[in-house]
Amino acid sequence: MRSKVKRYNQSRQGSALTAVIIITMVIGIIVASIMQGTVTEMKVNGRYVSRLKAKSAAESAVEYGAAELAYRFENQSAFPSNELAAGNKPLSIPNTVTTLMQDSDIDGGAMEIKGGVIPPGEWMYFDSDDPSNEFDPMRGRRAYVREIELYGKGVAKASNGEDIDAYATELFQVRDAPLFANAIFYNSDLEINPGVDMDIYGPVHTNGDLYLGAKSSADLRFHDKVTSTGDIIHGEKWPVHISDGSNVFFPSALDPEISRSMRVDSAILDSSDPDWKEEASEHWNGYVQDGSMGVGEQNMVAFDEYEDDDFSTAADETNNAGYALIEPLLPNNHTDRKSSDVRSQKMAYKAGLLLRVETDPTKSVSDDDYYVVKAYKYERSNTSDPLSDLVLDANGDPTLLSVTLPVDIIGDPDADFANIESPIIERYSENTTTTTTTTTSSSGGSGSGSGGKGGKGGKGGKGGSSGGSSGGTTTTTTTTTTTTTVSDGLYDHREDLGISTLALDIGSLKSYIDSKDNSPSGFDNTYDVSKDWNGVVYVEFPTSSATESDGSFQYGDSAGQNTYGIVPSYHNDLALLIMDGKEIPEPSGMSQDGFTLATNAPLYVVGSFNADGVSHTNDATEVDDANEKPAALIADSITILSDNWKDNRAYSAYDGRTEVQDHRPANSYVEISAAIVSGTPNTVPNGSTYGDSSRPLSLGVVNLPRFLEKWTSQTLTIRGSLVSLYESEVRPKGAPTNFNDFYLPPIRDWGFSSLFASGNYPPGTPLIRTYRRLMFKEIDKATYDAAVAGL
Repeated sequence: MRSKVKRYNQSRQGSALTAVIIITMVIGIIVASIMQGTVTEMKVNGRYVSRLKAKSAAESAVEYGAAELAYRFENQSAFPSNELAAGNKPLSIPNTVTTLMQDSDIDGGAMEIKGGVIPPGEWMYFDSDDPSNEFDPMRGRRAYVREIELYGKGVAKASNGEDIDAYATELFQVRDAPLFANAIFYNSDLEINPGVDMDIYGPVHTNGDLYLGAKSSADLRFHDKVTSTGDIIHGEKWPVHISDGSNVFFPSALDPEISRSMRVDSAILDSSDPDWKEEASEHWNGYVQDGSMGVGEQNMVAFDEYEDDDFSTAADETNNAGYALIEPLLPNNHTDRKSSDVRSQKMAYKAGLLLRVETDPTKSVSDDDYYVVKAYKYERSNTSDPLSDLVLDANGDPTLLSVTLPVDIIGDPDADFANIESPIIERYSENTTTTTTTTTSSSGGSGSGSGGKGGKGGKGGKGGSSGGSSGGTTTTTTTTTTTTTVSDGLYDHREDLGISTLALDIGSLKSYIDSKDNSPSGFDNTYDVSKDWNGVVYVEFPTSSATESDGSFQYGDSAGQNTYGIVPSYHNDLALLIMDGKEIPEPSGMSQDGFTLATNAPLYVVGSFNADGVSHTNDATEVDDANEKPAALIADSITILSDNWKDNRAYSAYDGRTEVQDHRPANSYVEISAAIVSGTPNTVPNGSTYGDSSRPLSLGVVNLPRFLEKWTSQTLTIRGSLVSLYESEVRPKGAPTNFNDFYLPPIRDWGFSSLFASGNYPPGTPLIRTYRRLMFKEIDKATYDAAVAGL
């Protein structure tokens, strides 16, 4: 029995041992399996991480290509279709990337970026009703669009040394939008603070902060998209009383007539609100956007970004790059000469007719006919195409060809601003009239007499006794009054400066251009309108007082008026004045209609321009008739004068509100149909350490065009686009706080021209360029190789 038990126990022990062995083996197998799976998973995860790194590298390559393209498009104006081809100027990953990635698993040397063909482009409308365009700065506008394919490759090293490749592609969209596609465009801070009702139709954009609000008696109402790269602030830079925001309205639905104010519940909704992005998007449905929502700057093609001065520092940080638009073409050795790409965007370069103020070398500076105007055209690569490239010499300077100019186009106007009397500048002068008035008075003696009336002069009363004891005295008073009036030129009280003017008779110019008069009394076979006219006229004023032997002025430098690194006008008492401008040149058979006048001088506009001066329904947006053509006025600063200026200019030197009201009334309706590009100062905030505190005010967009008369109760219609692209170089100072002592504002009937809204722009219109990246996606190697092989 005991042996059976022993054998049983031994058997149990053996079975247990066997079980232990089996369990141990199973556990070992499981552990081994788990360990093997872990190793495999680690390898898989390692490859996955390496692939993610490669994908990131491919995406980075594409993004680098987009940045490189943006840089090129900002600094070049011409792009052949094969710009990015291997044998031309292909995109490439810089060596710095390899250095940056040398301590990572990404192989910087193996990264690739390839760019496709640059297409000719097409006009595209960015529909406001399309939800995908809700936050697009081009929403509701047309732009000239080019889409360039980009392909990127990234490589990452796996832990086993294997190369992991990844590939990506996207479309880089370049959008060139005419500068006048905006109702209002500011390159600096934009201030809109009207004291009377103001409606703004069309897009509004500023590359700075937007300060807006209306006085308590007025409404400010926007009817289209409003964007700012900085903040949108309810208030003014200059601290004065302003409304609570309930009278400032933006669109809030697809129907822009449905609007909501800046007053939300008990607070003002602007960029200072901590929940601004979400609340503004919900409140206005994308019609109001600032920099925090991704709004980027809109800059002119090839131009640097504008930078304003910081009035809290002694240094001048200003970069007034946009002013180069109206700068003359500077010679090869000039220190302020711009790049070829910027030069090709200048209005002086685009001109089909160039008018230059020069001198007669046989005259002295005191002679009335010392200043003369000479006309030129450029030699072009295609003599039959006024838009073809200029013929440049070895220094990159254009070849000027002289044009005989009819004597009644530009010069000294008559007293009624109806005709040019002689082709010279009208020098500023005053008439002083002295008037002597003599007044005689006498006082009589006292007379008395019974039964009679007292006599005059001591004579006894009739029927009375004898008169007074003595006769009266006679007193003679002489009063001399001196009156000073302006007889030539004009006095600008905003500048406290007498101005000598050069008048351009638009009606006379139109007559010669429209008739294509190349007769001896016209252009005398020196200007073939059909081949030379392109609608752009540039009037160049001198930038120094030094002259060459032929009478032309030498070019000054930036040490003249300001220190912005831009050539200013040396003669800040010279200006261009345009008259008889109701009808602009419109010769037949031209490839482009319209008229653009540009100058590097201040500009004064007398009366209506490109419009009949008769008010009609919706005249701030709708044309006078179907024959109206697009136009633009581009100058250092622009002042609008009434039809009554022929009488008012005599009293332009009078100062004070009473004098303005009594002597400088604007007595008629004035209508301007044109884009206005003008220099403007920046407001010096109250309490700033630096800046001219005596002339601190920009006065905002409501005073972008300046005034010198009493416009009270008179309406000024501006149908076009209001653009502040630069600071004035000739008239850089702001307005004084007592600005109503030299003018009283008009009823502002200002709007966005329906011509511009439909894509019909003046000749030579500058372009602003923006970018968008679209349709990013990952692709496989075969797709990448096939795409790259086809480039």
